Amino acid sequence: MSGRLSVALAACALAACGSSNRVESTPPAKPDPTADALREALAPLYRDGVLQGGMVIAIVDPSRPDGASYLRFGRTSPDIAEPPGPDAIFEIGSVSKVLTGLLLAAAVQRHEVTLDTPAAQLVPFGVRFPDKDGVRPTLSHLASHRSGLPTLPDNLAPASLLDPYATYGERQLYGYLERAELLFVPGQAYAYSNLGAGLLGHLLARRLGIDYESAVKARVLEPLGLTETQIHLPEAAAKHFVPGTGANGEVTPPWTFDVLAGAGAWRSTPRDLVKLVTAAAAAAAGKEVPLGDALRASFVPVGEAEEGQPRVGLAWHLTEGGVVWHNGMTGGHASFIGFDPATSEGIVILASTASPLITRIGIGAFDVLAGKPLELGLDLVSLAEADLEPLVGGYRLADGEALRIERDGTRLFLAMGAERVRLYPRSKTEFVVLELESTLEFAVEDGKVLGFVLHVPQGDVVAERVPEVAP
Repeated sequence: MSGRLSVALAACALAACGSSNRVESTPPAKPDPTADALREALAPLYRDGVLQGGMVIAIVDPSRPDGASYLRFGRTSPDIAEPPGPDAIFEIGSVSKVLTGLLLAAAVQRHEVTLDTPAAQLVPFGVRFPDKDGVRPTLSHLASHRSGLPTLPDNLAPASLLDPYATYGERQLYGYLERAELLFVPGQAYAYSNLGAGLLGHLLARRLGIDYESAVKARVLEPLGLTETQIHLPEAAAKHFVPGTGANGEVTPPWTFDVLAGAGAWRSTPRDLVKLVTAAAAAAAGKEVPLGDALRASFVPVGEAEEGQPRVGLAWHLTEGGVVWHNGMTGGHASFIGFDPATSEGIVILASTASPLITRIGIGAFDVLAGKPLELGLDLVSLAEADLEPLVGGYRLADGEALRIERDGTRLFLAMGAERVRLYPRSKTEFVVLELESTLEFAVEDGKVLGFVLHVPQGDVVAERVPEVAP
């Protein structure tokens, strides 16, 4: 497989990055134009199979007695047609980084560490820690993705991409640090790093003398009243877990974590994350809430963002308009939390589908709160089987790797060995590849399909049409 294409697929798999048109909502106490607009915009995505599984959207409104209204989409599982509800449990993926960032902020408030504590001080004696030009990352660099560490360690070699972090433990982490090289001088740039966030959680737990899960529960979850947010689900809670689905609707196994748990191990409910967002918004407004000082410290951008780079606090990202947010994705779930400090309104989304669309919906929902339409940038059209059939067949990359375009009714797929990703049509020749956050364009001349160009973040991947080979 071509390098750029395999890198794009691996990044997607490790992010992380039969449908139902059932839509339900909690009865509003008053007219809710935001809920109506989201319901109208998103129901067709489930009806047409663009989104799979189930989804809960909480519209956080401090003026409501219960704090939020809930929209429910899709189905809980292949066996349960009802959409999931506010107390359903989902993997929250990288939203876990917010909890890890709060653990850091709380430790700073207790004078146990500082934001400028070098990460090298917290590894075991004798373990080398990388530097760049003599500068080593601090704890705030790890929390804000300014450490210079890559997205993932190069010795992460999962037995299965269906559970990629399960067997990566301390031995592998320390072995990586012994020979790691930073991408840039810490603090000088931004590069999103699951490795850095996972390392931060591990180092804080070492400093506090307890395991990471217990530290977050005692220091973050209990003060905020997040009673249903857990890494390891007890038997009573496991029955509320919503199974994940891949982009094609297949059920996916849960992800498990070892030493990098701080990057994405937590599971939670929409109702619990509403509590987190409500507390964060109240803290931003200067109100007295549990962990108020730690919450406020976590929103402060670390360093000066270069042009084109995001502003990042202790895990939280900040939009140009001031919205504070984070997203997440595992092999079968996606999540989004955010709030507007100017209004204290917020959005929580938990979905049992591994789709980057969830982040687009979350960010776009703040436009809906302001009375604007939801813009997802899809511009999809419906095509008949006859429109798709000429595209089906064999293709070849420049390095000789064979690919196929396959059709299942009116659905089109790009198949690469055992991997298959769905193509969503914008026209008869242009398609969106949601899993790769990319587009694919077919080259057609005089009615003949010559090949395609896949525009992935790492660069264009060109494939030419080749004759079918008989088995």
